[in-house]
Amino acid sequence: MLGTNGFDLTQIQMTNKQQDFTTTQKRLQAQILKRVAKYEKLNLFEKYALYMGNAQLLELSLKNLLINKFNYTIEQLEKKTLGQTAKELKAKNIRTDFVILLDNVVDDRNYIAHDFLANEFITIQFLVKSKIKGRFTKQNRILQKAIFELEQIIVFYIWVDKNNTWT
Repeated sequence: MLGTNGFDLTQIQMTNKQQDFTTTQKRLQAQILKRVAKYEKLNLFEKYALYMGNAQLLELSLKNLLINKFNYTIEQLEKKTLGQTAKELKAKNIRTDFVILLDNVVDDRNYIAHDFLANEFITIQFLVKSKIKGRFTKQNRILQKAIFELEQIIVFYIWVDKNNTWT
């Protein structure tokens, strides 16, 4: 079969590996969107709480990875933060793509945990005093981005762990 440019399209076929990757990528994207959807009907503070809870579960999963795969003890990890746990994983040369995502999540989580609520309160006070209508503030956009990145790394973590492709 000839394409409009005269090339034989039957000669252009994806390898099984490429098809598997495309299928896997679509499945992972669907899982991420499904996880993000559970935030849609929540108010800002409920989203914040769910985000922080999921960030904590990610931290515990990463510590569990260090215990099970790299022989750390609970005592070595119990007082480590998410950022410190991420540094330990980087030192073990885990997947670069996972580390890049994890760095973003650590930065997001630190902002959400330490500055988000205070900045949202200041923004709300300004909007009320200015009589500006609309509630989708910059803080809300920051949280939405952080939620997507967190859910993305959780789905990726599950996939990498299931396939044992950490290194």
